[in-house]
Amino acid sequence: MAPARLRRAELGLVASALLGTMSMSVAMPPTTVDYSLPTVAFSELAASSGESSHELLHHMTTFGAVAVTGVPGFAATRRQALEDVPKACMVREDPSTYAEATMADGTLRRTVGARTRQGIPQPLPGTDDCNAGAAALRAVVDMASKYFFNALDMAASGAESGGALMRRGGRAEPAAAAAAADGVTSGAEYASFGQLMGAGDHLEHFHTYHIPTEAEAEAE
Repeated sequence: MAPARLRRAELGLVASALLGTMSMSVAMPPTTVDYSLPTVAFSELAASSGESSHELLHHMTTFGAVAVTGVPGFAATRRQALEDVPKACMVREDPSTYAEATMADGTLRRTVGARTRQGIPQPLPGTDDCNAGAAALRAVVDMASKYFFNALDMAASGAESGGALMRRGGRAEPAAAAAAADGVTSGAEYASFGQLMGAGDHLEHFHTYHIPTEAEAEAE
């Protein structure tokens, strides 16, 4: 894995941990234990409490994920984005702005995505309305991410350190130039989770799923 880049699966894990969107409670065979993620309140992270920071670090090192509850503005901006993004970004008349795939069961999935690179959100493909629909939610995610990693850094600063958090491998231009501008040169080390977050590429995807009617399927 390239150290300076967060893989898509890793971003999904972080997003689920930050926003509590992952649900592990599903119908299971009687022999399987139903599992729920541990939770940490956003208000505790925002208060910069050493106790909550160590609790967060414990959950991440023990379970690998945590649900952060009560993120200000998340519920409202999530609902608004889920309403506005499909209408503004995934209109059938302009398929160049989204990717489309047919799943094994015939379900049609449309995807639009962008990156936050070096802390700067890149625009979604499409119109201004498309970006406006997602902007508030992306800002809330970015805000929550910073508090999340700051809390991890607080807890890690009191632990025994074995050296750098992660080493940066060689990077091709222009990524290396962007990293150098951020104060981290090729071959250097990440001293904190916050620095790692700031140097990474964060993939942000929106998906819609639609089961075509018989008439729609015949029209295809």
